[in-house]
Amino acid sequence: MKASRPSRVVQMELYSKQDPRWINLPRSTREEVKGLLRRLIREAAIVRWSSERRSIGDERKNLA
Repeated sequence: MKASRPSRVVQMELYSKQDPRWINLPRSTREEVKGLLRRLIREAAIVRWSSERRSIGDERKNLA
């Protein structure tokens, strides 16, 4: 599951680069959007990771 993650991000970037609205944006705006996307993706990954860890901890408690 973790291996498929980066390819989806790459697909998103490729799709957005093909979009003429994206190409027409000023460079600074494009960099801002890219930074925002990266931060959102990173935060989502952290949230998912911490929730996975929490569920693993709960399973350990249930076993004990």
